[in-house]
Amino acid sequence: MRRPTAAFWLELERIDKQLSSTDYYQLLGCSRDADVEMLRECYERQVRVLHPDRHVRETSRKRLQCLTRVYARIGEAFRVLSHPHNRAKYDLALREGETRFAESRSDKQARIERDPKNPQARSLLEQAQALLASNDRRAARAKLQLAKHYEPESRAINQALGACGEATPTPPPDSGRSKAPGEGGSTAQSKSPPPPPSPIPRPIPKTPSARAHRRVPMGQSIRIGCTEWEQVKTFYMHNISRGGMLLRCKQTIPIGSVIELTIVTPDREDIQLPAEVVRHVKPEGPGKRPGIGVRFLVIPDAVRERFEVLLNVAGVRSSSDSTVEKEKEPEQQAKEDAELLIVAGKYQEACKLLQGPVRAFPDNKVLRGSFHLAAGMMARERSQEVAAHSHFERALRYDPDSPLILEALRESS
Repeated sequence: MRRPTAAFWLELERIDKQLSSTDYYQLLGCSRDADVEMLRECYERQVRVLHPDRHVRETSRKRLQCLTRVYARIGEAFRVLSHPHNRAKYDLALREGETRFAESRSDKQARIERDPKNPQARSLLEQAQALLASNDRRAARAKLQLAKHYEPESRAINQALGACGEATPTPPPDSGRSKAPGEGGSTAQSKSPPPPPSPIPRPIPKTPSARAHRRVPMGQSIRIGCTEWEQVKTFYMHNISRGGMLLRCKQTIPIGSVIELTIVTPDREDIQLPAEVVRHVKPEGPGKRPGIGVRFLVIPDAVRERFEVLLNVAGVRSSSDSTVEKEKEPEQQAKEDAELLIVAGKYQEACKLLQGPVRAFPDNKVLRGSFHLAAGMMARERSQEVAAHSHFERALRYDPDSPLILEALRESS
């Protein structure tokens, strides 16, 4: 790797001296109306140049301190601007001359006092509350038990677990009272006096504690990476349709454990499915790993629909019917679907539809042109004319023959 030149360090020192008067947009090198994708591209470009791991051969302590300060400020800029609420507050403060984001006292107090503090536990708690609202106590209890694994002392999680449990029946008020003569027909026996205390203390027998629910051993998070869409299709047709699957792993997880199963698609999208271990499978031969059989606790319809959309976009049919005609190329199908959404005025849905295909086919310029066309139409809808014109120009560079792009660019100019 080539070492940075002296001009690079001089420019970095100049930026370090002007950090107090440089706003976040100038640090990232983007305009103030840039979208999240543009912010991420600018941030990644800066990271590739300024990451401390790329300058491990530098021996000057002064240069390394300067590099650390600038790199930390760039990371701070991306964190603030990528959050919609913080970005709106920063834009208001920037108009008053403040170049650095100052978190308000109420926001700090809310961040400190939020329960649970762990982000994964907080996400699982929100999912459990949604399941409780739909009266699905079993799935909600599984989510809460997994959340308690991340933060055992959370009061909100313990309260939600109490809401999932069934109330213990209380005995009637007169169940322990002996009946008086004439009420039940039998004469109540007189109580015998208590025996005198023995000089030798007797051991008190231990009574088993009454538990509303059995103990459930906690499992672990398991990620299944699919490098090809055919693997996703096989997983969807042979496992999700039946409600469970067989996992091969080195360690045996106890039966009854709740695990957080994550399916990673080839376009780097995570699909989470909570599952419970129901059986153990012995290794089939020498050198083979044992397996565990898991049952999915809840399979929302949104997960099934997401799998269908991903398989359709990737050009893999999820049905086993071989008489279906050959589908179009996935990038062509995604482009046509996005154009229909753009014509219908659903620009945000078109952007979401094209995000996966653009990552899956990075060399397809037609897809990138359609994506920037949808982003420009969404910016124009929000009265961001400068950003819309910039997106239309980029879309024309990728796809100069598209009539939609030419018409949009003509209207913006």
